[in-house]
Amino acid sequence: MAKSTISTILKNKEEIKSAQVAKGISRLSSSRYNIAEQLGTLLLVWINEKNMADDSVSAVIICEKVKQLLEDEDKEKNS
Repeated sequence: MAKSTISTILKNKEEIKSAQVAKGISRLSSSRYNIAEQLGTLLLVWINEKNMADDSVSAVIICEKVKQLLEDEDKEKNS
């Protein structure tokens, strides 16, 4: 993910957290979109946990977490 994407997510995190999820959608048309959505959800949960623990979260730390999540997804996909 680009740093600008992460910055935008962080800047809009309250708005993202309060967003109404589309109801009635049972299937996504693209598995790539599904993976990106899952990654975004995992990342937001992780950021929220860090914030609740009063841990600092910088763009560098978020980038490292994204890399870790992608590696974990790749390992899971290949096993």
